Amino acid sequence: MVGIKPVRVTVTQRLTFKKHTHKVKTRARVAFTNLNKVSIVVLAGSPKKPNPSFTRTVAPGRTVVFITKIRPRIRYVSFLRNSDYFDLVSAGRANTLTGRHVREIDADDFDEGLRTTAGRRTTTSDAWSLH
Repeated sequence: MVGIKPVRVTVTQRLTFKKHTHKVKTRARVAFTNLNKVSIVVLAGSPKKPNPSFTRTVAPGRTVVFITKIRPRIRYVSFLRNSDYFDLVSAGRANTLTGRHVREIDADDFDEGLRTTAGRRTTTSDAWSLH
């Protein structure tokens, strides 16, 4: 889409574990910032789960925070919700251990990404993820 910016994803606090028991010591905080003038819907969660664990509508210029103990990666998809259809804005993944973020699909190259993933068989565990 022309004029629509991707959602800014920031890992503001990384996931940490206890030394010997490997239990979660500090949960990760992932922030999603909407840089557009319209509301955007964000879905996020583990790529191993059948449904996303975080679904929020982000108002223009606002930030929402997702606190999680999902290890080590989360996947997200953001889109515009109109009355009749959905427009993909961006999709990607963030590593909650290292803080690294990778945007896989923007709105401009969505058609190309759809063509590369269309031939792959979709199972219930990755039905909502675009990788």
